[in-house]
Amino acid sequence: MRHIFALVTLLAIVQAAFAQIFADGDYRIWYGKATVPQTHRYFTAKPNKGEGSVQIHPRQESRSQVWRLRNKKNGQITLESKAAPGKYLGLRRSGANPGAYLGVVPTPVKFVITKKPAGQFTSYELAYPKKVKGKTLIVSMDSKDDKEEPYYVNLDVQGTEGIMGGWKFARV
Repeated sequence: MRHIFALVTLLAIVQAAFAQIFADGDYRIWYGKATVPQTHRYFTAKPNKGEGSVQIHPRQESRSQVWRLRNKKNGQITLESKAAPGKYLGLRRSGANPGAYLGVVPTPVKFVITKKPAGQFTSYELAYPKKVKGKTLIVSMDSKDDKEEPYYVNLDVQGTEGIMGGWKFARV
């Protein structure tokens, strides 16, 4: 009887580990102080014929800031641009490297999404699904002090001091 209880408990733990964090649907992805809307900055698709870019901008009432989230296996998601159907948040020609900018591209990346508890306001981290040179790369932005907006969405090594890796998702 104990073995059955242990097996059921183990199955419940495994299932919870791979449970969906968000339902499939349309979202705005942003960062900023939750209680101060003027600080909010959003993923903004800048598609073009090639690989486009993803920049960070204040809120706009446009489809360029709306992303269709689709759940995949093992806690992975894809993000399709509503401004450019059939194009996804993904790798540009520079590939999966620290500092590489992400683009609006035809080939989706299945990012791993994890919850980052932070007091009363929870944020989420998007990680590239494969380690690169033994390091986990997360979706961040190039917010270098000497650079003015717009910032670009890029990959950075998880745990690097000073990088921004906590995003919020608002259902549209």
